Amino acid sequence: MCDGWIDRKERTLINFLANSPKGSVFIKSVDASDESKTAALLASLIEKEFIEIGPEKVVQVVTDNASNNVAADRILEANFPHLYWTPCAAHCIDLMLEDIFKIRVFKETFRKAVELTGFIYGSSGVLNMLRKFTNGVELLRPGQTRFATAFITLGKIHLQKANIRKMFTSESWTTSKWAKEVKGKKCERTILSPAFWNHAVYALKVSGPLVRVLRLVDNEKKISYGIYL
Repeated sequence: MCDGWIDRKERTLINFLANSPKGSVFIKSVDASDESKTAALLASLIEKEFIEIGPEKVVQVVTDNASNNVAADRILEANFPHLYWTPCAAHCIDLMLEDIFKIRVFKETFRKAVELTGFIYGSSGVLNMLRKFTNGVELLRPGQTRFATAFITLGKIHLQKANIRKMFTSESWTTSKWAKEVKGKKCERTILSPAFWNHAVYALKVSGPLVRVLRLVDNEKKISYGIYL
């Protein structure tokens, strides 16, 4: 299995792992910052790991389904006929969520949700006020992927709908300095808008099944990186 990512130093790294019935093992991380991520390069890097592990022990390659990865795996399948490639299930689901995110009504709803959480978590005073109304329940929650995180955060906001509305209509809020700020007024309008909540429910109903599947395929207890259709 291989996965590319960019670290805080803007380096392009490619991680290689091996999975078997006994679990997953990290093999190495390659710094490919100075290389062009062509199919030929990726195929050569993966083939090098094959040789070290033993080609006869490797039966499957799992990567995300970026075009260069797909092309690289075709090269590998030509050189090693017993191999087959499958895309990462988590990445496929994330792409589905990304497409949903592009739909205008959802995109606007998520934008408002991001503005809301950004405003609340950008001020310790507002955040402490919110925690009093939610009994310490947070609105932000790390998710498996960028777009899953957006949906999960929206779900947390919806669960706290009554408490958030109470805060934005309370005397603590209306008499605060934040209620007079442009961003504060904008967030207040969002929270008191029936349309925002209706669209949030719509988005959660559409995304819910995909997020549940994502939790199943992207967990540490049971490896399920491949997707089979």
